[in-house]
Amino acid sequence: MDQRIYKTKLGLRNALKELLSEKPFDKIKVTEICSRSKTSRVTFYTYYNDKYDLLNDLYISMEEDAEQQFKKRQKTNNPENDFEKSLQNVLDTLVSFDDNPALSVPRLLVDRDITPLYHNFLVRFIERFEIQYPDYLSTRYPVKALNSFIAFGLWGFLHSHPGKVTREDRKQARQLLRDLVESRIFSNDGSGK
Repeated sequence: MDQRIYKTKLGLRNALKELLSEKPFDKIKVTEICSRSKTSRVTFYTYYNDKYDLLNDLYISMEEDAEQQFKKRQKTNNPENDFEKSLQNVLDTLVSFDDNPALSVPRLLVDRDITPLYHNFLVRFIERFEIQYPDYLSTRYPVKALNSFIAFGLWGFLHSHPGKVTREDRKQARQLLRDLVESRIFSNDGSGK
């Protein structure tokens, strides 16, 4: 991608993130995004159909960032590709996005435009992880439904109290993931695939 296009899109995504920290998505106008990013409306509409298209692009870029962060964690603290350490890296990668205003707990609880995108972000990230361990993660339930349950269940577990996710929260969530993987939810018959 041309460097100028990349910078323009990055500026528009960053402007949207800033505005999301101030107000609900449905109250944000394209004019505000353009003003905040110092981009003309003509340029905005050159790259995006509307603000929903930009929001979707924001989530796509978050998926790419998550994938890069996960790979970096794997390379740094799990070169042997140990399954349990990989689970920890999945969790740590997902928690690292908590500071993003598009993912704040209040925003996700009230903003109907953002919640489905976040759900899809989580599920796709989990699916990419599962591809690496097909023998270990055979499930007796439909995979997409189980991933959806795990994605929002894990999010709810980590955010069941106000404030930042603590080290203790992460420790408990890691144990929860281990318990899930070792439970009868997963089996070797692959019937959910």
